[in-house]
Amino acid sequence: MGIGQTIVTRYDVTVEETSNGTVKVSNSRPSAGLTVTVTLTPDEGYKADGVTVTDAKGNAVAVTDKGDSKYTFRMPRSNVTVKASFTKDDTPVETGLPFTDVKSGDWFYEAVKYVYDNKLMDGTSTTTFAPLMSTNRAMVVTMLWRLEGQPKVDATLSFTDVESGVWYTDAVNWAASKGIVKGYSDTVFAPN
Repeated sequence: MGIGQTIVTRYDVTVEETSNGTVKVSNSRPSAGLTVTVTLTPDEGYKADGVTVTDAKGNAVAVTDKGDSKYTFRMPRSNVTVKASFTKDDTPVETGLPFTDVKSGDWFYEAVKYVYDNKLMDGTSTTTFAPLMSTNRAMVVTMLWRLEGQPKVDATLSFTDVESGVWYTDAVNWAASKGIVKGYSDTVFAPN
């Protein structure tokens, strides 16, 4: 080594193995005093839950949360270990639907969105669609009636199990008057 030269000691940054995401460091062999950035990339359905850094003696190194899953720390005069954690992201994903039981990743999402957006089906309440519920006769004739543009119905049929003013009354009367459906008898439709 020549006169006036400085020896720069570099230290190791070890990243502990983790699950549910990946961890990247900006420098894996920095010298003391340098700022190291840790970037967390959560797997789908997970979110970054934080970073801890410890020196070779197990002492905590101060970490700053920079937001957007980025963290920084100033490299001490020691090797360090970085440990990241990820947690399940239970934040509801905006689906454009008012239903809490329909998520954008569900296999039926596109079908539910289509029938809701095109006013073919409503939910079983303002916040529930019940996508796994069986479809009954009242629901099917209501979808057909809505698909047809909800035409006015002059016919009143004598189904004693179809009450006046129920959400499916006009649909049943329309479908039966057009010969699309029949009752089990002249007085029994069995909507459910």
